This record gives sequence, structure tokens and C-alpha cells, in this order.
Amino acid sequence: MKRFTKAAALTLALSTGLFAANATAAQKIGVINTQAVFQQLPQAAEVETAIRSEFKDQIESVNRLEKDIAYYMEKLKRDGATMSEKEKEEAQQKVLQLRQEYTTKGKELDAKIRQRQTEERNKIAALIKGAIDEIAKEEKLDIVLTAAAVAYIDEDGDANISEKVLKKLTSAK
Repeated sequence: MKRFTKAAALTLALSTGLFAANATAAQKIGVINTQAVFQQLPQAAEVETAIRSEFKDQIESVNRLEKDIAYYMEKLKRDGATMSEKEKEEAQQKVLQLRQEYTTKGKELDAKIRQRQTEERNKIAALIKGAIDEIAKEEKLDIVLTAAAVAYIDEDGDANISEKVLKKLTSAK
């Protein structure tokens, strides 16, 4: 009985090993550098331009505040010796008020811009994902990995689908 159990276990181990080898050999793997694709897409540059124009007035407002702060700081530095205590105090209060306004508006603007960038990047990421799915189906790929997850890839081989995804997305534009 012991002999039969050992033989059955050995047969099971060998057959499992053979099936596993066949299963891994049949898989076709693709690799994509999504970050490089994203950076090369014309849509990504257009998004940045669109966001800058969308928030143009608010950016200019924050920049004006920055210039006003610099002006009053310079005025205090330059004319401080000839100013009365009341004038110095008023100028310092003006600087503090402007700094507070600058900080508040700057943080709000930064949050709004980051939110819009995230929204637009998510849209582009969805386009990239769709293109990856299409190419994976066309080339009958079983797995597509990001380049960051791969230690080595033969650049001459056809496993890297980054260029194909980029072409598909730029031609679809």
C-alpha cells in the first residue's frame, strides 16, 4: 500500500509539472510603458494647455497678488527709514493681508488645477486602456504587463506594444 501511495504521488507530481510547463509556454505576454505613451500623446499636451487657459484669470490674479506683495515689501525696505510708525504699520498690515489672500487663493487654485488634471488624466488613461485591450485582442496576448513590472524585455522582440498603442491613439485622434 505504501508503495502504491508513493507511485501515485510521484505520478501526480510529474503530470502536474508537465501541465504547468505546457500552460506557461502557451501564454503570450505583452509589455507597455504607459508613462512614456502618456507623455508622448498629443492629447496630454492639449490637456495642459486647456487647463491653463481655463484657469487663466485665476492664475493672473494670484500672480498679481505676488507682485503686490513684492511691491509693498520693497517699499517698506526702501522707504522704511523715512516712514512714520503709522505708515510702517499700515504697510506691514497690507503685506500680511496680501500674503494671507495669496496663500488662500493659491491653495484653492492649486487644488482646482490638480482636480482638473486628475479628471483629464483619467480620461486619457481610459483611452490608453482601451487601446491596450484592442491590441491585446488583435495580437492574441494573454497578459499585458507594465514596463515597471518587468525586469527585462528584449527591445527587438514584439512583446513591447507601447509604439502600437501610441500609433493607435494618435491615429484615432
